[in-house]
Amino acid sequence: MKKLFISIIALVSAMTMSAQITADVTLRLQSQSGSVCELYLFAGPDLAASPERGSFMANASNPEDVNIFALDPANNNRYASFGNETLVNIPVGIITSKEAAALQNYTIHFEVFEEAEVLKLKDLVTGTETDITNGGSYAFTIAAATDPSYVEGAYSVIAERFFINYNASALHTVKTNDYGFCSFASASAVTLPAGLKAYKGDFNIDDYSIALSYIGQVVPANEGVILWNPNESAETFYYTVGGSSSADMSDNDFVGAVVAKPVDEIVAAAIYCLHGNELMKYVGTEDIPAGKAYLPIPSGSAAPQRIRMVFHESEQTEAVKNVEATVKAEKFVENGQIYIRRGNEVFNLQGQIVK
Repeated sequence: MKKLFISIIALVSAMTMSAQITADVTLRLQSQSGSVCELYLFAGPDLAASPERGSFMANASNPEDVNIFALDPANNNRYASFGNETLVNIPVGIITSKEAAALQNYTIHFEVFEEAEVLKLKDLVTGTETDITNGGSYAFTIAAATDPSYVEGAYSVIAERFFINYNASALHTVKTNDYGFCSFASASAVTLPAGLKAYKGDFNIDDYSIALSYIGQVVPANEGVILWNPNESAETFYYTVGGSSSADMSDNDFVGAVVAKPVDEIVAAAIYCLHGNELMKYVGTEDIPAGKAYLPIPSGSAAPQRIRMVFHESEQTEAVKNVEATVKAEKFVENGQIYIRRGNEVFNLQGQIVK
């Protein structure tokens, strides 16, 4: 395996020798027990038009196996090699071994082939920023107290701790909850990465549901939206400020709190906020947090405890696609589960018919 990796690196190096390269480094993760994995990073102006990515395949055959990878902010995918015009705010993730907590000490060794640009490795847990210089290294420990995603005895993914050339002012993140949802609002238009979808909401007072319609990957300024991660899991996504959208937001009933909004200033029969995978009636007195969306329903309306979310979307599982194509699909949330209705049939997300 080691010889194969070296051959791959040699091939990548040969392919980029003719290009103008400003940074060319290998990060070698080594565990306390001696297991290793490598990540190859390179940068240069010639990569602006054609960034290069190498597939990441996790080592997970033995309890002592470890992994290191670059996370592409544009699509949240993991890569074993990562070439960009510039390397700024590139997340570096690791997957721990399954060994005991006492063996969760690691070192990242640096091998540098081109030093026109000195890359820096930032550890957000300790606050340490280390120059990536040839022969240098950085040692750290993984523990449940400092790394919430760490679980002893598991291949734990540590994906929000290390960054290449960290710049806090240019790093914008949003995190979905355990169901893959979050509400969102921004004073500026933002462009979302692939894998995260934005929806406007059209409230229906007749049945107290809200129809969620996909608006594209750009969220217009000052609009409240629901974001959804189709993986239906808690994940951090990196977005960029700016972008243009042609989405019609005229029927969007979500309101964006681009700054904290006092609830006593909201004129409504009731206010609803995202809770898990439902819109729940808000009964608190604290401000709606900045960066979140809420749904006010008209004065004089009844105020149920929850409002059903209905997704209008063209993407279904293969089993749902096999249902008659002329019947429109409707995705909805009920009793904490996501279902898809097509015609007279209701399917779960695995494509199984729900009786």
